[in-house]
Amino acid sequence: MSDAVAPSLTGLISEMISSRLLGVHTMLPAKVVSYDRATHTVEARIMVKPTVDKADGSQLLEEMPQPTNVPVAWPEGGSGPAGNSYYLEFPLVAGNEGMLVFSEAAWGHFRETGQLSPPGDLRRHSPAYCSFVPCRISKGGAYEEPGDVGLLIVPDERTFSVKRRGETDDFVVLFESLRDALVAAATVTPVPNDGGAAAFSAFKLAIQAWAADDIASPALKAGAP
Repeated sequence: MSDAVAPSLTGLISEMISSRLLGVHTMLPAKVVSYDRATHTVEARIMVKPTVDKADGSQLLEEMPQPTNVPVAWPEGGSGPAGNSYYLEFPLVAGNEGMLVFSEAAWGHFRETGQLSPPGDLRRHSPAYCSFVPCRISKGGAYEEPGDVGLLIVPDERTFSVKRRGETDDFVVLFESLRDALVAAATVTPVPNDGGAAAFSAFKLAIQAWAADDIASPALKAGAP
C-alpha cells in the first residue's frame, strides 16, 4: 500500500507560480562577448546560472543562451542643430561587465519604427528583449579614489575625444604650458636702434622651437568650437 500523500491545493498553486517565475527575467549580470560599434549592440554572456527543478526533487544548474543584437543603453538625449542627439559612448571590449535589463513587453516593432507599436510577441520579460547597461558589478579590479572631485577615468593608453559628429579633432592645448611657453618667448632682449628686427627674429625662432607635445594634452582631444 502506497504512503504517498496527494499534494495540497496550496502546494500546487505555489509550484505553478514558482515554475512560471522561472521564465520571468528582470535583471541579470552579464559580460560583453563582442561589441558592434556601428549598431551599438553587444553579444553578451549571462554570468549567473539559473536552477532548474528535476523530477526527483534535485536541482540542475544550466547556462542561459547568449543574447545577441542587444542594444547598449548609452546615455543619450537633446537635439543638436542638425537634429542629432547628444550621447556618451565608450569603447566596449570583451569581458566588460554590465546589466542585462529585460523588457516587460516585446519591443521589436518599436525598435524598428520608433513609433507607438503593438508588441506583436506576447511574451513578457523575455530574454529576447533586453538592453545592456555597462557597469561594474563584480569586485574584480579597483576604482580610483575620487575624493570630493568627480572624475572621468580614461586608461593611460587611450585617447578621449569630445567632438560633434563628422568633425575632425585635435589635442587640446594645455593653458599653463602655453602660458609658460609664451612667457619664455617674450623674454627676448631687444637690440637698441635696430627697429625691432632682432627681437622679432629671436621671438620667431623661439615660437618655431616649440614641440607640439609641449603644450598639447596627452589624452584629451576636442572638435572645433
